[in-house]
This record gives sequence, structure tokens and C-alpha cells, in this order.
Amino acid sequence: MYIRNFSLYLHAALRRRPRLTFRSRGGQPLIDGYRFVISYQQQHRCYLKCAHFRNKCRARAIQNKVTGQVQLSNGVHNHNRGQDQH
Repeated sequence: MYIRNFSLYLHAALRRRPRLTFRSRGGQPLIDGYRFVISYQQQHRCYLKCAHFRNKCRARAIQNKVTGQVQLSNGVHNHNRGQDQH
């Protein structure tokens, strides 16, 4: 597989709309199966970071509080989906 094809695949995967759900225990946000925590909030936006940020995971997301829409600002994780720290 050529690097060019991989970059097109990665670009298309990052452009799709992320799926936001909430964990029943504690109401923690899950985006595409990855657990996120609130980094900080503004009036109309909530900035989220991957719960594995202490393990140097750089994945970040922004949620619009009015519409509920989620946008990944960096969707690349350095761990598998569903791994919990606790």
C-alpha cells in the first residue's frame, strides 16, 4: 500500500462526524468509543481531551454546547479503544 493512499484514507476518516455517547457510570463522554474528560469550558464551547492525556495521548475535541455537535481537533490516539486507566 502506498503512503499516498494511506494519507487519503486517514484524511477521509478524520473528516467524518464523530459519534458522541455518554457512559452510564458517571456520565463520562465517549467519542467513537474513547473516553474524554473536560479540559476547560467557554460560554458556547466545551473543550475535551482524551482521558489518557497523562499517557501523552494528544486527542482533543470541541463540543458546541448549543447544538451538541462534536468536532475532533486532533483525532489520533496512541492507545486502543476502550482501555481504561483504572
